[in-house]
Amino acid sequence: MESVVTPSAPHATVPPDPDIALLRTSDYLLLLAAFLSFLLSVYLWFRGQKEEGAFVGIWVPSILAFGCFLRLAQNRGPRA
Repeated sequence: MESVVTPSAPHATVPPDPDIALLRTSDYLLLLAAFLSFLLSVYLWFRGQKEEGAFVGIWVPSILAFGCFLRLAQNRGPRA
């Protein structure tokens, strides 16, 4: 069995497509909200308010799940 070697340019770069972004502004805002919720949860926990800290802590996965839902809804586009 023969192996095929294809030449490639090691320094060739493809310019980034401005229409394709990994993270949008809404993604950054949702990540910020989740992170702030986590920080508030830790703050409450160590201030002795353990129930309140746990309650705020369960917001984090909910915020991230909402962000995933929004991303999927944006990527799906309008129904035909």
